[in-house]
Amino acid sequence: MHQPAVVFGEGGGTVLVLLHQTDRDGLCGWTPFSRAAVAEGFTTLAFDMCGWGGSDCPDDWSLRSSDQVEHAVEHARTALEAERVVLVMTSSGTSTGH
Repeated sequence: MHQPAVVFGEGGGTVLVLLHQTDRDGLCGWTPFSRAAVAEGFTTLAFDMCGWGGSDCPDDWSLRSSDQVEHAVEHARTALEAERVVLVMTSSGTSTGH
């Protein structure tokens, strides 16, 4: 079963928030990149925006991609204790307005 979000690494330091491309495969195949990033000391958070890959969002959830990205950044800052957050975007991720 596909997971709508995955974290590689231990948190803290720099967390890379990975935004997917426009295909419906989910998580954009970020696993190889994430493993390499962890080897370099980063943590990664890859997630599927509402309606993509394995992601189902509650009815009261914003469908605006920019709101979803803000939520992911906030999660990186709080739950993953990021000192710095970097957005890494492909395809549809570049249309978030960030």
